[in-house]
Amino acid sequence: QPRFYAPRSQEPSQHKRRACPSAHAHTVRPCGSCGAVARACRLPGTATAPAAANDDWHGAAASFARAIELRPDDTDARDYRAWALLRSGQFQESTREFALRLEAEPREILTLKGLSTALLAMGRHDEAISHLSQALEHAPRNVDLHFLRGNAHREKGVPRAAIADYDRAIERDPEHARALLGRGRSRFAIGENEGAIVDLDRVHLTSALLQQPPQVLVRPDALLSV
Repeated sequence: QPRFYAPRSQEPSQHKRRACPSAHAHTVRPCGSCGAVARACRLPGTATAPAAANDDWHGAAASFARAIELRPDDTDARDYRAWALLRSGQFQESTREFALRLEAEPREILTLKGLSTALLAMGRHDEAISHLSQALEHAPRNVDLHFLRGNAHREKGVPRAAIADYDRAIERDPEHARALLGRGRSRFAIGENEGAIVDLDRVHLTSALLQQPPQVLVRPDALLSV
């Protein structure tokens, strides 16, 4: 499980890295594709490590809030709190935290992605599409951004726009199961049944995939590659 940070007394070079399914090497920030977070971090204290390790995202969010009280300018703490809020299902609060981060760094892809994920989970499709389009201006080859925007279009009821985004995601990652699933559903919606069946055959659907809540269908982000 992700561990947000280790005791402050240790130097970052002494921390072990945690490999994600995509074999990315993690530093302080969350991985763009899987949402995993390295143990090394500059945040004060150690209370969050066990909370995150046990998937206690409510506890992790509270710990990061305390860290922000101690160091209000700590951008890492705000980043991690926003993601912990998202993982705990506190979507409205996470949008506020992501928005604060965007005021300081308007082009931060990971923050735009997190904000869009929270908006999508709340059914605010137009806003999510707007932020994802902004992110794609700076990262046009980002697979997960295209996937998320495809989800937003599909849930909004615009299947052809969704298919266009899923196509871009699948072009760059042919094994992206969730994009294949989304494209298959969108093809069914416009009557392209044969193409839909081909997509769904490639997915090899499992009950575990279908039971995941919307906010984590970001290809572990979580939760998250720029």
